[in-house]
Amino acid sequence: MRTIELDATKWKTVLDFYHALLASIGAPDRHGQSPDALVDSMIWGGINAVEPPYSVQISGLSATPKEVHDHVELVRGMLVEGRIYRKRHNGDDVEVSIVNAPANDGNMSDDQVAKIRDAVEAVQYEGPDPKLRSIADNLRRQLKPGRSRER
Repeated sequence: MRTIELDATKWKTVLDFYHALLASIGAPDRHGQSPDALVDSMIWGGINAVEPPYSVQISGLSATPKEVHDHVELVRGMLVEGRIYRKRHNGDDVEVSIVNAPANDGNMSDDQVAKIRDAVEAVQYEGPDPKLRSIADNLRRQLKPGRSRER
């Protein structure tokens, strides 16, 4: 698996995190700077130059302001949830993760990746998300020909 290494020691804002991460995965200029945008491009793919499987290892995260650290943790968790959702409703997994870089022996990040992989592998395929069908059906009803779209 490909490893992308990021050094967070100079990150002062959440935008510093996004600039570093998006550049490292070859995201286009139009890429959004939000956790949802990262899940869309990293889990569902097709937009970044770097495609899975890969692991983003971040060193120096403990030196960042709390806001940055907390946001990276939020993104990390959302990527795991995105992988679980994909496995549950699409039947496959995409190996993408954000982990802390190893302090010195290299095992910590491997352990983190393995724990994430194990959590996703434990998920059973349930079929398409029924909520998406109801959302799509509602949109189709609202957009039937002849109905006014003004409200």
